[in-house]
Amino acid sequence: MTNFQKTTASDFDGTAKNIYEAILIMAQRARQINQLQHDTIEKLRQEYLDTMGDPDYILEPENEFVVPKFPKATTTAIQEMLDKKLNYHYLNDDSGGEKDDDAAAEK
Repeated sequence: MTNFQKTTASDFDGTAKNIYEAILIMAQRARQINQLQHDTIEKLRQEYLDTMGDPDYILEPENEFVVPKFPKATTTAIQEMLDKKLNYHYLNDDSGGEKDDDAAAEK
């Protein structure tokens, strides 16, 4: 991973029209990553609860649910932007085809 303390605005040249747009795109991607991580944890938790069977079951330390560790969503989004792995587009407005302020980031 990149050392983000040494990352400057010029590192994002060519990734978006300007630094503000790049920040908005990375923020949107970070939200997407965070939601994916949340969904993964929730799925694992539900599978764990299904295997336990009885909701009144007393947990032993060796049987307790362990939450997986994920990298921070913001760090991942910044790295994807720096590596030019993010594709983004603007949602079209029905009133004339102008670009919306909301960008949809995709990987």
